[in-house]
Amino acid sequence: NLLVNFYKTWKDWNVQASLAGSFRDIKNTKYQFGGPLKEMPNVFTTNNLYETNAKGETTGWMTTTGSAYATVGVNWKNMIFLDLAGRNEWEKVAIADKFSSVFYPSVGLSFVASELFDIPQTISYLKVRGSISEVGKPSEILLSSSGQHNYSIGKVRSQEIGMDLRLLRDRISLGITYYNSVASDQIFDIPTPMGTRQIQGPALSNSG
Repeated sequence: NLLVNFYKTWKDWNVQASLAGSFRDIKNTKYQFGGPLKEMPNVFTTNNLYETNAKGETTGWMTTTGSAYATVGVNWKNMIFLDLAGRNEWEKVAIADKFSSVFYPSVGLSFVASELFDIPQTISYLKVRGSISEVGKPSEILLSSSGQHNYSIGKVRSQEIGMDLRLLRDRISLGITYYNSVASDQIFDIPTPMGTRQIQGPALSNSG
C-alpha cells in the first residue's frame, strides 16, 4: 500500500488532496474426495470409502487486483465545498486472463446558504449538499453449466441530495436527505436439489 497527502492554504482557498495505491493477490484451492461408504454408515472419512470407486477433484480460483485512488477537496471561505474522488482498478481472476480496467468516480458539492445569502434570522444555519458516486464490489466468480469461469464486477451508482438546517439559535436541528441507488451485475446463490447454482441477477434500485 502507498499513501501520499497534500494540504495547501492561500487567501480564501483551502485544498486537500491524497493519492493512494495498492496491490492484492489472492489464491484459493479446494480439494474434494468422495465415493461409496464401507460398512460404517454416516461416517464420512477417507478411511471409510471404497478406494476403487472413490474420486477426487481439485478446484480453485484466483484474484489479482491493483488499484489507484485519488481525492481532491476544495473549499472557499468554508462556505462552498467541492469534493472529487476517483478510483481505478485493474483486475483478473484467472492466470491466462488479461487485466480488466474499471474506473469509479465520485463528486460532491455543498454550500452554506446561511453565510452566502440573506435569510430569515430564525434560520441560524442552512447547508445544502448533493453528490453522485459509483462504487464497485470485488469480482465474483460465476460457474457456468459448461464449467467455465465467468466473472462480474458489481457496481452501485448513487445520487444524493439533502440539507442541514438549524433554527432558533441552534435549538432545533433538522437533516433531510433523498437518495437513489442502483446495483447491477450482482451474483446470487440459488439453492437446488444438487447443491447451489449461481445466477447473475437484474439491476436492483433503492431510494428513500
